[in-house]
Amino acid sequence: MGEPVEFLGDGWVAAYRAACAGLPERPGATGRLQVVVTGAPGGQVVWWTDFADGRAVDAGRGGPALDPDDPVPGDRPLVALTEPWKLAVAVARGELDLSAAFMRGAAKTGGDQRALLRLLAMTATPAYRSATTALAERTAF
Repeated sequence: MGEPVEFLGDGWVAAYRAACAGLPERPGATGRLQVVVTGAPGGQVVWWTDFADGRAVDAGRGGPALDPDDPVPGDRPLVALTEPWKLAVAVARGELDLSAAFMRGAAKTGGDQRALLRLLAMTATPAYRSATTALAERTAF
């Protein structure tokens, strides 16, 4: 099962990257997914994952949020999501699908909208849900 990880901490971001590194290839699901979580217990948290054809290739946290119009390393399109703490927790626990949060307007978006739709489609797959469910089981919220 693995060691417990604190939600949105460095260990959690690394575990998320590892969980998504082995996903099935999805051509076109490429971009940097930057998530800004507002209202977290310790203040705003910025974390990101670089996806290449549906697989996580890098991830990190901290620093300022990137402007959705700025280029990111590797010329990947940037997809920026801003969500409140409670929504981030619900998505991480699998209680709410990220696509549904986007469609309801609960998560604010910016950046490359085509890349956003391809990445959201990836998050709706059984493989992604399985990977993130396993991560949620060892996450301390």
